[in-house]
Amino acid sequence: MNHSIVDAMNRKEKMKEEGKVDLPLAIDTKKYLIWKIAWRDVFITLPFAIFGGLVVGTLYMLGEYKLDYAILAFSPMCFVLTFLLIPHPVRKNLSFLEYRVIWKAQYKWRKKQFFYTKGEGKMAQKWWQKLMWWRKQKEQDIREVLGIRNIYNDCYETREDTLVKVIEVSSVNLSLLHAEDKKRIYSSYETFLNEKPREIDIQIARISQPVNLKSYYNRYKEKFDGDVAADHAKRCMQKGYLQHIEQIQKSKNMVTQKRYIVISKKFSEGSKEKVLQELKNQADVMRQLVENMLTGYYKLSAQTLNNDELFRLMYTCIDYENAQVNTSFQASAFPMSIGEQTKREERERWEADMQYKIT
Repeated sequence: MNHSIVDAMNRKEKMKEEGKVDLPLAIDTKKYLIWKIAWRDVFITLPFAIFGGLVVGTLYMLGEYKLDYAILAFSPMCFVLTFLLIPHPVRKNLSFLEYRVIWKAQYKWRKKQFFYTKGEGKMAQKWWQKLMWWRKQKEQDIREVLGIRNIYNDCYETREDTLVKVIEVSSVNLSLLHAEDKKRIYSSYETFLNEKPREIDIQIARISQPVNLKSYYNRYKEKFDGDVAADHAKRCMQKGYLQHIEQIQKSKNMVTQKRYIVISKKFSEGSKEKVLQELKNQADVMRQLVENMLTGYYKLSAQTLNNDELFRLMYTCIDYENAQVNTSFQASAFPMSIGEQTKREERERWEADMQYKIT
């Protein structure tokens, strides 16, 4: 017996023991003539019945009629009718002829072509696109989608011939400040906007980013590894603290909002070097204005993003989920033991990766 039929029967018996009923999801739309014989079954077996009748009639006219010949002539009709009356063990509206003969033959004889391609596939093309075979679609890479040509000299170049610098600015939590302090900060911000040179066009952006605790994790891991005098209880507490840092890193709700000042400037074919220098001077001016905006405890800091930091910022903006995953740690790193030489080589490799610059 077929394996699928046995599974269906076992499932039916199990549901019967549990007092459950398997309701059929498919609605049987066939019209029945008598018992389980539907009108569709009659039309399917009719050609075979006519063929058997012609054979029997021809034999009778030739004087060769015998009962054995009649049974043999009508045997195709009987086989087809039998296949039509054997239902599927689960889907009762399907006959043996459909799911065992017709469907299997269609699956075996089907002709399918599978395409692996970027962009619009051949199967999805319009008829006029197939006729215009000489017009090849140019595939776009990620730079064309983002509108960015390259990242260099601590700025990025757009496809509209524009150079852009990004300045990261620290923040002040106003929700916990006194009303007078808030008023003083708002007044300083108003002065900052009024003193900004008119020729400098800025855009203020606030972007949520996943918290990166990698340096914090590595610093405490080295500190705990160097604590050779720690007893078993202290080592368990240190290991638990590192695991707690790892769980915080993996939490998707653990994000921070960073503030940026974006400065852009158009350039022509021969003025790129000049515009680069002007953009650098404007970024320095904006940095000084931001750092001089507030004094004392609320003093702000500003830093121009380098090539690597610009790349990470764009990566976070277009693929936040993977940026979150890439900052996580592997728990399997805890029980691993390495020698001093391997540790020194891995540390040198990691420091080289941290100093990598995109040019």
